[in-house]
Amino acid sequence: ERVVQDLTEQVRATARELLEQDVVKVVLGYGPTGAAGDMAPVFVRRVEDVDRLGLNGGCFRNLAVYLNKPELRKLGKCAIGGKGGDRRALNVLVAGNRLSREDGYIIGVNCDGVGDPLLRKCRFCVVHNPEDCDAVLGDPVDMAAEEGQFAEVEALEEKSLDERWEFWREKCADC
Repeated sequence: ERVVQDLTEQVRATARELLEQDVVKVVLGYGPTGAAGDMAPVFVRRVEDVDRLGLNGGCFRNLAVYLNKPELRKLGKCAIGGKGGDRRALNVLVAGNRLSREDGYIIGVNCDGVGDPLLRKCRFCVVHNPEDCDAVLGDPVDMAAEEGQFAEVEALEEKSLDERWEFWREKCADC
């Protein structure tokens, strides 16, 4: 609990500094929804609103999906907070020329996973310490990914062509 509170304070301090110094016009992060432990995207444009930002195990939504929204882009340069998995999503947007790296300020957050129980994507995550960020918050995480991430794919590859066809027929509605 103390680590989460420390990270929350670091996120708020970073957001406050970025807004005060006019480095960015908006900070995209997480904030409580009111439901126990649930966090939702929060858009902070004023220094006095940085206390709306927070972190906890409920920060599992990917904030990168908002970066191409015209409403957000109109506001100006955006700082986005994110875990290693979120940073990977940003890399995909940049690689696909849907976003320029210079369009934003990336606040990376070292993360040992979210959810209770730990989300599947977190158990197999290999990016607990995001790289190529403008700032990184929190202590480095030394955590190995679980084995067996591709067990279902490997099991499917072992099946006959007919069995694979049946598998996909059940899964796919419009192939």
